[in-house]
Formats: sequence, structure tokens, C-alpha cells
Amino acid sequence: MPKPSLREELLRKGGDAIRRQGYSATGIADIAQAAAAPKGSFYNHFASKEAFGVEILNLYFASFRPLFEVTIDNTALSGAERIKRLIDGLIESINDGSWAGCLLGNFALDVAPSSEVIRASVNKHFAEWETKMRRAILAGQSDGTVSSSLAPDDAAAWFVAAWEGAVLRAKALRDPAPLLQFRRAARIQFIK
Repeated sequence: MPKPSLREELLRKGGDAIRRQGYSATGIADIAQAAAAPKGSFYNHFASKEAFGVEILNLYFASFRPLFEVTIDNTALSGAERIKRLIDGLIESINDGSWAGCLLGNFALDVAPSSEVIRASVNKHFAEWETKMRRAILAGQSDGTVSSSLAPDDAAAWFVAAWEGAVLRAKALRDPAPLLQFRRAARIQFIK
């Protein structure tokens, strides 16, 4: 009888370890140990730690798709309401008491300077998020609820960068105040 695959457990538990400790501080032995798997089983499922990191990033970004669907992708809402609900949902998702931060931002700081594969994955997800934001901004400009003075591409890029900065600051402080400051600033910036 074949042994059960440990792939999903490695992704789940190993991903949690990386989120808590950071990519560089978490070795393959740590990932295997977190999943209660033999170290050698890691290489049965992943070609390298970088390949594992890309999969972790893909799963992390995919975990936000339900939030995107009910907020910035929700065409039944005004553009302003999409943005407001996204901000509230993001704050709720990140303010879980762990202060682990955003995995995209963590990887951008920790790994992207030394890994082209990770850098490309992080940038792909940031670009997808910016595209979604741009659509919500354009919808809000069309329905009159978002300032028409904003350049949609620049405003979307600002939103993602400002959010990541607020998360980083909240992580360092272990305090949600920067997230709440971001919400106030973003609403002033975007909402008429």
C-alpha cells in the first residue's frame, strides 16, 4: 500500500512556520518537523525550497480571493464601497494577534533580493492586486464615488504599497494603529 502524500501537510504546516519565523529563518528540516514528516519527504514533493516558497505564496494570495470577490470584484457595489469593504476585510485578516504580517511583504523583504523566482512570484501577486484595485477605482470614478482626480494606475500602486507599509509598521509595533491610520488615509485619498 502506498504511503499517503504529505504534500498538503507540508504546505499547510510548513507555510505556517514560514509565516511565523520568516523564509530565511525556516529551514527544510523545520518545515518537515512542523508537518511531522521525514525531512526527505520534502524533496518527494518540491524540487527546492524556492519552489516550495512559490507555492506558499500562491496559496496565500489565493486565500484572499474570497475577500476580493465580495469587495473589489463585487460589481453590485459602488467603487467607494468596494474599496471601503476591502480595507476593512484586509485589516480583519491581518489583525489576528500573531503579528506575522503579510506573507507577500515578508517575502519581498526577506527573499526577493536574493531569489529571482520568489521576486517574480511576489511581483505577479502584487500586480494582480493592483489590477483589481485599478478596476475598483475606475468603477468608482464612473459612478462618482471615487475622486476623479486620481490616476487609477498610480492610485492602485499607492494603495498596495501603503497597505504593505502599514502592515510592516503594525508588525514592528505589535499594534494595529498603523492599519487604522491607513484606513483613514485611504478613505480620504479615494472616497469623495
